[in-house]
Amino acid sequence: MPRVSRGRCLLHVLISSRGWTHEQYAYMSGRSPRMIDYFCSTERIMKPEDIYVAMKIFGCGIEDIYEFHEQAAD
Repeated sequence: MPRVSRGRCLLHVLISSRGWTHEQYAYMSGRSPRMIDYFCSTERIMKPEDIYVAMKIFGCGIEDIYEFHEQAAD
């Protein structure tokens, strides 16, 4: 089984592709605009609940929210 690590957050790409602001997305997600800024700048990692909400709002999969890197197992 390969080892998987989380890469960069792609939330900012999804938000901007819809023409939304961080504030608009924050309102839809129930999070503060400041927390959305943290997620988008990768200062903080999204909790599973935040990822789930983003998947529902955008109608996408987890690979659209985060990059993942696979490495061969040792």
